[in-house]
Amino acid sequence: MDIFKIISKESEQSPQFQSLNTLKAFSPAKNILDEICKPLADKDGNFIQQFQTTGFYQRLWEIFLHSLFIENNFDIINGHDRPDFCLKKNGIELFVEACSSNPTTNDKFTNEFIEASIKTKGKEAEKDLKNYYTIKIGSILFSKLNKKYWELDWVKSKPFILAVMPSHNKLANFLPDYKVIEYLYGKWFKAAIKDGKIEGTSGVMIEHNYGEKTIPSGFFEQPDTGNVSAVIFANTCETQKFNRMGQQGKYNDKDIIIVRTGSYNNNTPEGPPKYFQYQVVQGNNLETWSEGVS
Repeated sequence: MDIFKIISKESEQSPQFQSLNTLKAFSPAKNILDEICKPLADKDGNFIQQFQTTGFYQRLWEIFLHSLFIENNFDIINGHDRPDFCLKKNGIELFVEACSSNPTTNDKFTNEFIEASIKTKGKEAEKDLKNYYTIKIGSILFSKLNKKYWELDWVKSKPFILAVMPSHNKLANFLPDYKVIEYLYGKWFKAAIKDGKIEGTSGVMIEHNYGEKTIPSGFFEQPDTGNVSAVIFANTCETQKFNRMGQQGKYNDKDIIIVRTGSYNNNTPEGPPKYFQYQVVQGNNLETWSEGVS
């Protein structure tokens, strides 16, 4: 696939695709995406068109997963049109369906609404965003469940996995996996540092609410979920991820400076996170596709 061969009208192209395709700042990402996709077949017949327009994040997620599976030494078998991936490793065949919580028409959580809400509502706006987040993730997983992929002849009696990525608004990628864990297992978790040590508490969740919509908690306790072997989650699938992966590899652009900064879990009784910052340079392969995947 040549995903950057323009087959869509400029007026229909997503801002994310246009930035990726035209801005020099994204040249490492564009080049590594081009390399990943060139040998792949468009088995749906609409991959390129969706990548350039309304399905940018969904298709980017599929490209991310492809890279993740290759990195972890899975063989990718393209003999079936669904689910999205048929994998094989150590003689075991398994299937993965990719899904993302995309923006919807008339979604009130626009960038402008989010910024205004945070200014006026503070913590209450954060609560709204988290509740909405859970509803979006839960809805997309439930909709995939209704497709009953495990009934397909080539999937029967083999592991079936759902891979979900949040991309419904600009803050979706900032929430870690704990909201997904709450929904999947129907339990809430809280941690606090007391006397220098981490203490955790938990409790049962019955449902999740936002506005007039309510969904039951505990995905793995719902009908038919016994056919789902696992859920893969990552909030790291974005153009900046591909940019860093390209910049640290053979698609390094000397005219671009990329600095990565953040924090990671400190698995000690002391608890506070550890912080890091480094410039992404060629040959210093500090980041992997697997990093950030649950």
